[in-house]
Amino acid sequence: MGSQGFAGSNGAVGSNGAACSGGAGPTGTSSSKRSRVIWTLLLVAWLGFIWGHSMVPGDESTLESSRFVFLVRPIFELFGSSDERLMTFVIRKIAHFSEYAVLMAIGIGTARAWFRNRRARLAMLAALWVAVPSLDETIQYFVPGRDARVTDVLIDMAGGLTGMLLVRAWLRRHSTRNARKSQTTGESRSR
Repeated sequence: MGSQGFAGSNGAVGSNGAACSGGAGPTGTSSSKRSRVIWTLLLVAWLGFIWGHSMVPGDESTLESSRFVFLVRPIFELFGSSDERLMTFVIRKIAHFSEYAVLMAIGIGTARAWFRNRRARLAMLAALWVAVPSLDETIQYFVPGRDARVTDVLIDMAGGLTGMLLVRAWLRRHSTRNARKSQTTGESRSR
């Protein structure tokens, strides 16, 4: 994973986004407490957004999708497609993929704020990655005009994995850049 993998090495993210070092349990500084509150509120809000959309009846969900179809129709037509069903399908699947990419990015921030232990972070992320899309589709099963699809769970999980990988890449790049800055600063001080 490297020093700053998506579960982090041994530091939580402070309120300013910087890593805080420490041991195995939750962090204890006021900055880390504030960070935990912020990340937890973001996570809860995003879960509310996802599950709120799952509770929308089928006809209303179709209407919402058709608004986006109207916006992106010119792009599809550039590629020679005017099939509205295809456009709706693509938009819905992109929505599934992207909302879970965002969920897992927020999940990483939340896990890093709450846990210093890498295994605890990974356990939290694995639970989010599997349980949330499964529950999402279960909710849709009971909503009039909606259905539950295993393929949507897989698309959600692919989006979540993509979100985790993008955050991991960003953390590595950010960590490397900070290491170079500190090395450069250290060299200039020693002169």
